[in-house]
Amino acid sequence: MTEKKQMSEIKEIWAQRAATYDEGVNNFLIYHRSHEAICDLLYQTKPMSILDVGSGTGTLAQKILQRIPQSSITCIDFSNEMVEECKHKLASFGSRVVFICEDIQKWLPTRQYDAIVTCNTFIYKGLNIANCYVKYAGALKPGGCFLNSTIIQCATPSFLETSVKKLTMSPDGKPQSQKELEATQGYARKISHAGKDSLLNIFQVEEHIKLMQNAGLQAACVWQYLFQTVILGINQPAKK
Repeated sequence: MTEKKQMSEIKEIWAQRAATYDEGVNNFLIYHRSHEAICDLLYQTKPMSILDVGSGTGTLAQKILQRIPQSSITCIDFSNEMVEECKHKLASFGSRVVFICEDIQKWLPTRQYDAIVTCNTFIYKGLNIANCYVKYAGALKPGGCFLNSTIIQCATPSFLETSVKKLTMSPDGKPQSQKELEATQGYARKISHAGKDSLLNIFQVEEHIKLMQNAGLQAACVWQYLFQTVILGINQPAKK
């Protein structure tokens, strides 16, 4: 399968899943904890301009906007359906949010930001992750930070697949709905950690750190919970 076809299939999956995405990840604890970690790392009292790459339905952006009232966010995603869900979720924040529906590989930032965040975006086959790091590192102000919450390689790939299945369960252990159960099982065969049908390209922590460093950032893993981690990159200009 060509890279173009892979990305087209990924886009189709998220177009179909946009309306029920939040329901699907409602009980995905590590996903939400990684968002809290990003907010903790971003928090400051001065105004911040932030770019959310692969913003999806705006869950991370919403938490940042609530936690840091001085912040403004540009949300970019390649799925029109996801962007529409994002607009609906973040409508109350008014002019603090800008929405862009573009391919993150083709879109060129026209300004620099205090911070760039992304969650489970740099994980797909067909996506040149190294090039994305370089492009978006270049959109950081001096001293700015890049926070990437991402799934990482596990010693036992089946562990993630088991966890994905739990996304169909409500807190009382019952399926959220038959429609949601069938939909989740269908896309999980594609968006899963292993298997011949997987559309994911999962790296180890060290690989993400190296790619950030190659993009000119000082990088380190600053948070990890099970197979979800947050990699921090700082745009620290060389001293003259």
